[in-house]
Amino acid sequence: MFFISSTHDVWQSRTTFFFGLIAATLGLGNVWRTAGLAAEHGGGVFWIVYTLLMVLTAVPIVLSEAVVGRAANGGVANAVEVFAQRSGTPRRWGGLGLFAAASALLAAVSLLLTSGWVIAVGFDLAKGDFAAVSLLQVGNYFQALDANHDRTLGLSLSVLAGLIAVLMVGVKRGLGVFVWLVSLLVFALVFVLVYHSLLAGDVAAAGTYLFKTDANAVTWKTFLYALMQAMTTLCLGLGVVSTYATYASKEVPLGRVMLAICVFDVGFGVLAGVIAYPLIFAQDITPASGLSLLFIALPKAYGNIVQGDLMGGLYYLMTLLVISGTVIALLQVVVTLIMQQTRLSRFVAAPLVGLCVAGLLWAIYEWIKSQTGYSTWLAVALSDRLLSTILLPLVALGFALLVGWRANTVGLVRALDRESHTFIRLWMGLLKYLVPLASLILLSSGWLAYF
Repeated sequence: MFFISSTHDVWQSRTTFFFGLIAATLGLGNVWRTAGLAAEHGGGVFWIVYTLLMVLTAVPIVLSEAVVGRAANGGVANAVEVFAQRSGTPRRWGGLGLFAAASALLAAVSLLLTSGWVIAVGFDLAKGDFAAVSLLQVGNYFQALDANHDRTLGLSLSVLAGLIAVLMVGVKRGLGVFVWLVSLLVFALVFVLVYHSLLAGDVAAAGTYLFKTDANAVTWKTFLYALMQAMTTLCLGLGVVSTYATYASKEVPLGRVMLAICVFDVGFGVLAGVIAYPLIFAQDITPASGLSLLFIALPKAYGNIVQGDLMGGLYYLMTLLVISGTVIALLQVVVTLIMQQTRLSRFVAAPLVGLCVAGLLWAIYEWIKSQTGYSTWLAVALSDRLLSTILLPLVALGFALLVGWRANTVGLVRALDRESHTFIRLWMGLLKYLVPLASLILLSSGWLAYF
């Protein structure tokens, strides 16, 4: 049997597990990229393809991670190893969990680098420093901010310290309470920011830009970008779902929870676009996506619009909360792994992971300082490409092969005993055939999206 009940570190509330995954998977990519990709690659067609690929590829993968997480108490590496053993599979499959944890560490470092910028821009915007600025002035501001390594490193370390402190408190009183607060605050801020954007922005122009289907823009890249975004949005392959599933009650219907998370994430991607682009069009700013949207276009837009100082500050607070929800989940993956491998207590393992991450952040900044023509912006962009085109597809392929092809079918049915047999058969079919194909497409062709 694959599921082991546990009386230690279990979220008794189903809502805590749901909010934990919501906080972890809303993602910075939804804030700065999904809507922009949709507008540039087919509009309405992109949203349809993206949603379908989320359901057909991303959900089967994260559900397989959740099933593996129910195999044993502890981190993703232990869960994968136990799952493999009970499936009669060689123990070397445990390396898949270690690879997932290493990918989670890289993703956490990349997001923490970005968090320093988010705090700095949000604070300066709330102070009124962006009032009536031009795009050139915003560009010069961000260039100076990117070069001010002491400030951005200090801000990133403050975020890291706060998240490590939460993890030290524990899974129930620390992490459980944190994901509730983050999820509820993000929902409230989204409501306020959407309302402001609809009042102050050019809704008609933004709606046409985001959702109108442009047949000329629908190319093979539409499907490649949609697949890439679908397979990175849910934190799949990073061990988050496996780790959080360990804390979930066995009464939780995993399949329905993962589908609900998918719906929320797609909805958040749409709302993030509704917040940003009406303001951009109202200021006659050329639409952008990615880092340019978050740190150039939006500061200019908020700095020149009614109540922009307040609403801009709230926008970057929302972005910081989204980043924090993902980073704390990624750090929990690593902390749990260290606790399991070394038998250290949480009070020792969490600060140890924090020191290691802080050391990595410091080393990155020192390396950037020593190189000509390199910047933190470039480091974030490179790590994003590495994760989306190589690391995540590799881990997704590993989970598809382990759970889809090597696992004991009886054990899978027991782990998903809250779902119908039809649902399980459909999930297994997608996991066996479509997910490996999608992973191989990204591994072989994902880099083409950047050219």
